[in-house]
Amino acid sequence: MTTTNQELFSLLLHANTPLTSSELAGRLGISSRTVKREVQKLAPELQAHGARLASGNSGYRLEVLDSGAFSNYALGTDGHGPDSEDFLAREVFSVLSTREYATQDDLADILYVSRSTVGKLIKRTRAALEKNQVVLSSRPHYGYYLIGQEEAIRNAMVSWLLRDQDMESFSNRWLLDRCNSYSEMTRLLRRQLQSAGYEPSDPRINGLVKYFVVCGCRCAHGQSIEECGSEALVEPRTRSLAHGVSQVIARHFGTHLSNAEELYLSLLLGNFSTEGSKKEKDLADPLFFEQVVDKCISEVQDTYGIDFSNDETLRRGLVSHLYSTCSRMQINAVLDFPMLSMVKSQYAEAYDCAVLCGRILLDSYGLQSNEDSLGYIAMHFAAAMERANAHDIYRVLIVCATGFAGSELLRTRVISQVANVSVVAVISAYDLKGYDLSGISLILSTVELNPAPAKPCVHITQFFDDADAMAVSDYLRYFRDIEHIKALFSPTLFFPHVFVSDKDRALDLVCKRLIDAQVMEPKDRESIFRREEISSTEINPLVAMPHCILDSGDATKIAVFTTTSAVDWQYMDVQLIFVLLISRKVGLFKRTFTTIYRLTQDRDKVARLVETDDFGDFLEELFRLPSNAKPLRFNR
Repeated sequence: MTTTNQELFSLLLHANTPLTSSELAGRLGISSRTVKREVQKLAPELQAHGARLASGNSGYRLEVLDSGAFSNYALGTDGHGPDSEDFLAREVFSVLSTREYATQDDLADILYVSRSTVGKLIKRTRAALEKNQVVLSSRPHYGYYLIGQEEAIRNAMVSWLLRDQDMESFSNRWLLDRCNSYSEMTRLLRRQLQSAGYEPSDPRINGLVKYFVVCGCRCAHGQSIEECGSEALVEPRTRSLAHGVSQVIARHFGTHLSNAEELYLSLLLGNFSTEGSKKEKDLADPLFFEQVVDKCISEVQDTYGIDFSNDETLRRGLVSHLYSTCSRMQINAVLDFPMLSMVKSQYAEAYDCAVLCGRILLDSYGLQSNEDSLGYIAMHFAAAMERANAHDIYRVLIVCATGFAGSELLRTRVISQVANVSVVAVISAYDLKGYDLSGISLILSTVELNPAPAKPCVHITQFFDDADAMAVSDYLRYFRDIEHIKALFSPTLFFPHVFVSDKDRALDLVCKRLIDAQVMEPKDRESIFRREEISSTEINPLVAMPHCILDSGDATKIAVFTTTSAVDWQYMDVQLIFVLLISRKVGLFKRTFTTIYRLTQDRDKVARLVETDDFGDFLEELFRLPSNAKPLRFNR
């Protein structure tokens, strides 16, 4: 089934009224003619799985003819269905968020599944909600119901139920059952946000609309916020915007939003900027956040050895960000950060700086961060690191066998295609023998060099194509410190094929082994677990990198654990665990995160690493460069 077919199926499954081809086209972003072609493809597949597409003047609608066959299809047990148990577990949550109670029979009828399947879905739903501080309970003769703070239930609806949902094409028959015109409501809400200064492409708009929908839905079903955070955290124009937003929501959901709900919306919307803000006695003072940022930057330097103290752009950006989002932190609101996975992996150092800031905000100021809010903070650090890297110039020596014209062409192509490179000279292999290589970062050679030079060498083609440029950029970004990083590993800290059943037991075993090895103290155990609570540490499929800062010890080290079977870490299964033991005295070489990330991107390579029980073989395989990278030569 194609992606478009899956989206079409999902829209029809959730619609509480027939949908015309024009409506489907608008929500899917395709033409009406394409909708009709996709319907023709989908119809026979549905007929084979207990359902059919009925059509009439009012549009298309999904009719279930055989609930047993259709439930198997919806659950994806035949390998072709678009929906999974996770999807249906979220549907259970959808139903319960709009009802006081729902029995097992109610859920079976609504989801077109058996009672036994409902039991499985309840377990999955309960486990997911527990992570969001919401309890799914049951009462004899009444059914299932939710227990939790209203703020927590709304956060769960946004972070799990609506996670990765594009609200432009949103359709849910439970959450929108009281909304008289979803498209008109969102159009008015977006207009209000844009008039307040939000850019149309701002990813936070999508997250705010999720909360607006959830707010309207819950209020329409009699579930309101009674009291929430401090009004002192928002400025007057934010409260004015919240009032306008509440009126739009109330009108379209046919409900009333109390003063407490308006304050809740104010906290969601946050402040706008520290520049020109009106200071009142009840307004959070931007100077307070300057002190917070100074403390964060100082702590980053002490912990990781990265000095941002002279980057005023970073400082102003962080102050403005914290000032605008402090209110959301108080209610732990989650605004999706679309690039979270990319930032956590490719800018791991920046994300860890953000995690450190999140810890300071919580411990010292009681402000709660989540992974998405940390992602926004990490972007400020990532930009600062890129600015710092832009000042680095790498001195490169080119060795080639062509004449003057060819060497000049090669020089020009290298300079034009690779940033931050200065070509010191273009010489022959013969001239390399007596050449002074001090100050040279990298040698680029079109010929095989024997013996290997005393500096790293990347082999390139005479015309320096895109693959060559990628290899050189990869080396400068990821691999130029590979020998330094390799020295952080030790055979005494290699623990292959350990047996653990879940993440907590894995971390328990990791801490016990490292304490026994006397590279970690018992008090450091809390640091490992605390880091995971703030943000899970997966960096690639099957790979996690938990870490902690050690107050004692004169060396930073990396321990390696592989597990006999995959462990559910949080977002991905993990079977290869790198534990970074960072000495506060020595710090961590700043490209360690990104280098290990790049070296473990290949899932087949990770599988080979997991199977290896010899330290030497493991290290050789780990530091084998990706297949798309040019070979490197090092002096041994």
